[in-house]
Amino acid sequence: MKSVMVPEICGETYEPERDCGRLTSQHERLLDIMKDGKARTLQEMKARMGADLTTGLAARCRGFRRKANGGHVMIVTNIGGGTWTYRLVLNGTDEWKRVKADVEEEDGRIKELFGEPTREQEDEALASFTAGPSIPINTFSGKLFNLWEATPKDICIKDIAHALSLQCRFNGHCSEFYSVAQHSIMVARAVSGMTDNPGLWLSALLHDASEAYLGDVIKPLKVHLPEYAKIEARVMELIEMKWDVGHHNPLIKRADRCCLWYEANNLMPTGVVENFRKVCGPPPPNEVKYYYMEQPDPPTLAETRFRNYFKHIQGLIAYERRP
Repeated sequence: MKSVMVPEICGETYEPERDCGRLTSQHERLLDIMKDGKARTLQEMKARMGADLTTGLAARCRGFRRKANGGHVMIVTNIGGGTWTYRLVLNGTDEWKRVKADVEEEDGRIKELFGEPTREQEDEALASFTAGPSIPINTFSGKLFNLWEATPKDICIKDIAHALSLQCRFNGHCSEFYSVAQHSIMVARAVSGMTDNPGLWLSALLHDASEAYLGDVIKPLKVHLPEYAKIEARVMELIEMKWDVGHHNPLIKRADRCCLWYEANNLMPTGVVENFRKVCGPPPPNEVKYYYMEQPDPPTLAETRFRNYFKHIQGLIAYERRP
């Protein structure tokens, strides 16, 4: 039988004959762990599962509701700080009957008020639920980041450096891959040449850090998304609180636009560059020496350089604030 790409299940490929047994073992092991009815986090479950059975564990938890997997109920609870617990209610128990009765009663009230939902209404409801504030995103460091409930402690430089190093400037429409992480380094280096305040250097390095959690939305689209702007401001506020920085400094804004001019001239087709001159331009003659457009780094190098520069600036700030 032909292999198909399903990375969540077993890595490179999923071969039904080989891996159905693994999925069965995963369900059986998970059921054995959770049948005591205790609430556990994914990390606690993984610690007891065995290294070869932890991939796609959250999906396996959701799968218990299917009849083929027992028709059990998995109760998921947000306990704060981006952490969720899972508790299994076994099919046929008194609690399972109460949960099912509550669900059926609620379904009955909804049908009484609104009638039987159409397929279009169900799809709309699912889309609304998926976009709601209760759905967190998974980050590279393993955190669950909820855009509406996050706190400064949920912000992680490891996540920021990694995500920005894999996001391409100009929405990918450039001659070669050039990351947001490398752009951020260029802006920070330019600012460091114009001021001896390392706090502003750090602010410049993190001026696009919210994109690690929201993605790099292109400017022509962003201006039509007022709700996105509110969420972006919220995430930037968390970042500023985390490291006591700000991104509204005029020096950083000017450096950002000047870097855009250099990047467009080096990475975009000649005819397209004219479009950027409406929003950016070269730096003033007395500041040209602070700008240096490097060859694009591969993501792994951009990530390392971003983290190293972050640590370097933090060290300078700590030195300046010493007693």
